[in-house]
Amino acid sequence: MGNTGILGKVQIEGDWTQKRLILPVIQAALERTQLASPAIGPTMTYAKLKGTIPLLGPVPVQSQLDEFEHAVGGGGKPSGFDIEVLKDRVVLYVSDEAEIESDVGNPMSLQQQAAAGALAANLNKLIAERLDTTPQIYNTTGDLGNWTSVKPTLAVGKMAAAMGVHQPTALVMGTLAGAYYVDAVGDKVAIANLTEWRGAVSIHPTLNIPVFISTDVDKLDDTSGNRYVFGVCNTTPGVVTVLSKIKARQYDDPKLGAQVYQYDIWRSPFSNIQQTSGNLNLGVMRGIMTES
Repeated sequence: MGNTGILGKVQIEGDWTQKRLILPVIQAALERTQLASPAIGPTMTYAKLKGTIPLLGPVPVQSQLDEFEHAVGGGGKPSGFDIEVLKDRVVLYVSDEAEIESDVGNPMSLQQQAAAGALAANLNKLIAERLDTTPQIYNTTGDLGNWTSVKPTLAVGKMAAAMGVHQPTALVMGTLAGAYYVDAVGDKVAIANLTEWRGAVSIHPTLNIPVFISTDVDKLDDTSGNRYVFGVCNTTPGVVTVLSKIKARQYDDPKLGAQVYQYDIWRSPFSNIQQTSGNLNLGVMRGIMTES
């Protein structure tokens, strides 16, 4: 499971065989979903499909009080974030031949890995879209400079400073920005440290946060997505993935000559949980680099 740490409370509705088939799929999918890394945003379980996640609004601070000075107490106004978790569907087939014998080991393991890869790819895409839903734009224009002449680490450091107390815990880049960044940083980072962050390709040597590169960021914009750079704070959080429930069904398909295991998995990522006065995501800031 690595550092995903959330399967214990997920409700899986089905018999033991059905659960045994889907658990490796869910586990592998979480571990292979690069953008579901805890450094980017938490994954949480939620027992319902619709509801409100309780939050605390802006917390008033009574600053620099003198001795015995009266101050109105308060811990912020209660608020909430409404969610509706939608479902993904996975179908696994066990053929009659596979039940009798197989010369390639367990045939289901191949299908399970394929299903896990498809689920991971889908969730990566959804998380990238949530990062770009209502991000703050660095310095109004988002301009991080020309990375053929400007140090990427300096440009990213300035963007991190602009996020204030919502300091980024991860950087997520399109492939062109990521290529420039990795080339610029080179051996300044200890690659051994990357094992701490699942799926990271580099780190920021002074901020000590992981850097993720994703083709799903490229797809956010046909002309400039590969130059996007997101700073993401996992404590605000900028994005959160909610895993709700798993429903299993099993039936025989005589046309295929196979037992069919169908799984509906209710999970969705959400963003813009805490907002600026302009209704932008406090936990996500986007910049864009240029090249000559």
